[in-house]
Amino acid sequence: MLPNGLTLLVEENHAAPVVAIQVWVRVGSADERADEAGLAHLHEHMLFKGTARRGPGEIARTIEACGGEINAWTSFDQTVYHLVLASQFFAEGMDVLADAVTSAAFDPGELQREIEVVCEEIKRSMDSPTRKLSRELFASAFSRHPYGKPVIGTAESVRSFRREGILRFYRRWYKPENIVVIVVGDVREAEAVGWRRSSSPGRPGRSRPRRRALRSRTGKCRWLGCGRSRSRKDTFPSPGLRRRWCTRTWLPWTRSPSCSATARLRGCIGR
Repeated sequence: MLPNGLTLLVEENHAAPVVAIQVWVRVGSADERADEAGLAHLHEHMLFKGTARRGPGEIARTIEACGGEINAWTSFDQTVYHLVLASQFFAEGMDVLADAVTSAAFDPGELQREIEVVCEEIKRSMDSPTRKLSRELFASAFSRHPYGKPVIGTAESVRSFRREGILRFYRRWYKPENIVVIVVGDVREAEAVGWRRSSSPGRPGRSRPRRRALRSRTGKCRWLGCGRSRSRKDTFPSPGLRRRWCTRTWLPWTRSPSCSATARLRGCIGR
């Protein structure tokens, strides 16, 4: 852990001249407030839409010019920004990620365009049987838990977001003590540590943002649902697409270390 609270994990692997860098932020859709459904996901999109030093699209172009790739994803409990590139461009990769995470511009014009991009993504998901089944499954299994809400939000909630709200979300969660940087590949540990010490922002001594308590009062594993089955028939915008499914809500309280939600979920959807 660095003096400003940021956690840095480095694993040297010199089998090939390649390095992978990931920035894990401890915030996801389960941390959103009632009026923030989908904000963590939209915020992730906006970090690629320009910074104080780079214009829209320049982040991706910089990494691609180094022969690398960059992307991100948002889940219930974390948002992850990741890239892979030749190790000779390690400094460029670290600089791009640090710039995106700490100095995003949140340009109002870009925000409105990205809101429409996310709304189109929501619309496409409504035409996907597997995504629809996944939403129904989680909504049934986690009816009293934030996991029951879609990570992406709804078109109504996403269109309600304004720049001021995104900035409040950013300032609340994107702090050094709430971030883990992971470096794996053809790079020396001393080089990675030295780079982060000289460039990571923030002041030491601040506390990590408080997350919502999601465990039961007893602290034990809670089973949501009692094995009840229900049949659901639905139609999709695509002609001829019909599915009938039956779900059993045996998913456990996934925050318990004794329960494997992933294994249970795979069993429910037949994977």
